[in-house]
Amino acid sequence: MDSPVIKELIQEDCSPQNIAAELNNILNNKTYREKMLADYDRLDEKMGKPGASAKTAALIIKYASKKIKLPGFAESFIIFHRYCRVDI
Repeated sequence: MDSPVIKELIQEDCSPQNIAAELNNILNNKTYREKMLADYDRLDEKMGKPGASAKTAALIIKYASKKIKLPGFAESFIIFHRYCRVDI
């Protein structure tokens, strides 16, 4: 994502005042809430279907069991991107 989907309230940002302000935005600011929910939908779409780790492991096993030359960096990146749907 190009911008945060949610405001992370960690460490010094995690104060009662900041939590209250964020909850107020989520509960009472319709535009803020709608944008957050739309961002969650976009994030879910970008992440793709579950199973990226299993697909990656299957590809590793496939290459290892056939003892064929592994693809170079560019090819590996394309395979990773195709199966994991991750934008870097």
